[in-house]
Amino acid sequence: MVFLPVTFIFHIMRSLIVTLTLAMVCAGCSSTRTWRIRMKDGSELASSCMPEYHEKTGYYKYRCPSGKDALVREDAVARLERL
Repeated sequence: MVFLPVTFIFHIMRSLIVTLTLAMVCAGCSSTRTWRIRMKDGSELASSCMPEYHEKTGYYKYRCPSGKDALVREDAVARLERL
């Protein structure tokens, strides 16, 4: 039976934890989808996350690819598409 030094085992465990953490972070980043907001006038808007509809105001709130939040009236939207 081969005995490994305790420090070697801790090094392997630490490396494994770091690797798994990085893999989970990368998986989370790749799951973000782009949304397309098609307007009734034929124009299109891009959103980096799913637009949220607010019933009280009648607006969709979405995030532009540049990272800024924006609003668009619900009655001007033809449809939302996930890309």
